[in-house]
Amino acid sequence: MKKVKKIFGLTGVVFLMVALPSVAQIAFDHVGLGVSYWNRTYSGADERSFLPNYPGEGDFTQGGVMPYLSAGVSLVNGLGVDGRIGYWSAKFSGEQVLTGGLRINESISQSVIPLTLGLYYSYDEVAANLNVFAGAGVNRYFIQNKVERSVTGGEGNVPSRAFNGNDYGFYFKAGAEYALSESFAVVLDGRYNLGSYDKTYTPEFGAATVTRNISLQGVEIGLGVRYKIGEMY
Repeated sequence: MKKVKKIFGLTGVVFLMVALPSVAQIAFDHVGLGVSYWNRTYSGADERSFLPNYPGEGDFTQGGVMPYLSAGVSLVNGLGVDGRIGYWSAKFSGEQVLTGGLRINESISQSVIPLTLGLYYSYDEVAANLNVFAGAGVNRYFIQNKVERSVTGGEGNVPSRAFNGNDYGFYFKAGAEYALSESFAVVLDGRYNLGSYDKTYTPEFGAATVTRNISLQGVEIGLGVRYKIGEMY
């Protein structure tokens, strides 16, 4: 059912993006860059569940600063299409102490690259030099987990290994744009990201593999600068 919902959602977004330009006066609206803070929230398993001494499922958050690049195309009457790419990273760690002084430290250095595409509606000039906007779209998450294990007081060190994957999600956003001049504007926006990815691992040698679903949802607040561009055609 989860995959079916994703397919229908993606199909709807693609249909709108293909159909709307045929009736729109397209203008290349802006390019921009900025930085946001993405605070991921978990209600089930999180990345620590793959590490020693996992405290168990429950409320857990992991935040991080994410630089990003963005671009947008206006279509008609305030409606437009925009996209963005960012880079978010975090580190998760766990430690286990065994009899005889053997100490096992394991860590996951994670990077997530969200590639987004969606629709927005802009309400222009709600106040002097101020526009507000709202929108929604699709996230494509590219995820890399680098796993490392070090052992103190014995053997068992494991060199860093990277595991890559990707999955889809959705986002909703709202924000404001304040014009500094005809060409430059400052943007403040908030997003709520949805999505998750599946991770399969082997708890111990010879055991059956376990697959866990890890949430990517969470609130994101960003601040950026846009350069406004004229019409394409």
